[in-house]
Amino acid sequence: MAVKSGIIEKVQMKEETAFGDGGEGSSVEFGFIKKLSWSAETNTSANYSVDGDHKPNTLTDGVLAFSGGLDWDITDGRELECIFGTLTDAAGSFSLATANVLPSYGWHGVLDSDNNAQGKGFKFSRVTINGSKGSTINCSSDMVGQNVVPSAVAITSQTPSINQFVWLDASVTINGGTAVDVEDFSLVIDRNTEARRGIEATSENAKRLITSIFEKNLGITGSFTAVAKAEIFDAILGGITIDDYRTDANIVFTFGNDTNTLGFTVSGKLTTTNRDSGAEDELVTMSFDIIGKSIAGSGTYPTE
Repeated sequence: MAVKSGIIEKVQMKEETAFGDGGEGSSVEFGFIKKLSWSAETNTSANYSVDGDHKPNTLTDGVLAFSGGLDWDITDGRELECIFGTLTDAAGSFSLATANVLPSYGWHGVLDSDNNAQGKGFKFSRVTINGSKGSTINCSSDMVGQNVVPSAVAITSQTPSINQFVWLDASVTINGGTAVDVEDFSLVIDRNTEARRGIEATSENAKRLITSIFEKNLGITGSFTAVAKAEIFDAILGGITIDDYRTDANIVFTFGNDTNTLGFTVSGKLTTTNRDSGAEDELVTMSFDIIGKSIAGSGTYPTE
């Protein structure tokens, strides 16, 4: 048997109409997809009885636990409905808002003509948006799913017609001030999704599948490294007087190129900072951590 390349040929993401249907809704463009991964845990356990033998009597399979991840470069931003929950699209402009319930997705992954898989009932649990000098603006993610099955469905490769955002397209501001001179940043939206299967009636050959995925408390965190400036230092300490009660800051991440714009506003606080100062002939930078209370997004895109 010939050894086959591990390079995946095609990936198609589709929003599900009903949880677990595998993606009967419309296709969703996830920018330039770089990686799709998935795994399954059978949760098999050994059972013993008092019978004078130390070997297991039986082996019992538990609920199948499917997980995965998708990595991509952002070209648009509308696909981030997957972790925000609500997308309002007005043909040329859009907004993103957090919702208590996330949409579910089906996916098709094609490795070659006879090695295809279809994921069903997948929700994004966590998405990390990263940017650094010399790189694209990219997303990595964790997903939780209901099922993965072999598939022979022919799919169309999702190749965006516009370029991805790069680090030269990005800027960061705090409280509407001048742009912060940032070296790198990371923004994490964590929905803490959990797969569950109760003691409940299910159809034949579905007993080992989860029946729902629910979203727990929203976590918004982040970090960035920036050239040391007094106004950023003030934002974490509360000013020269070290305020007893700091007000929430608006930390805005903005991206824009010749076709698209995208922005995120985090209402939160800078929580920790670190700065090394010495006699070395190098740029003095400070690193900051962010904890958010809310996050919203918006953007524009070409309609032609």
